[in-house]
Amino acid sequence: MANRTGDRAMTPQEAIAIQVFRKPLTKRFFYALWRHGWLVVAAVLAVFVLTGCDEIDSQERTAASLRDALAQAQKDRPELWTAEHKKRADVAVGLIAQGAKP
Repeated sequence: MANRTGDRAMTPQEAIAIQVFRKPLTKRFFYALWRHGWLVVAAVLAVFVLTGCDEIDSQERTAASLRDALAQAQKDRPELWTAEHKKRADVAVGLIAQGAKP
């Protein structure tokens, strides 16, 4: 019975060369990404969920900083600040802390 190489048998060196053949790294990467893509999606989602509270803390710190600045300005020049001005300034601090543009 003849094999596809003709009458001679395959040498051990030829057999090893066939066994160690691997696809290119880029191809293997994309195949792995396709097979295990749900892990990537889960990791990205976890990062977004676990780091989401940072912005709320940042808004609170910004509002506190702005309120401190307003309190200092009101203390330095009390004649410029009526009750209505103080109320408007407090509302503006809340809006600015949330990221609204004036």
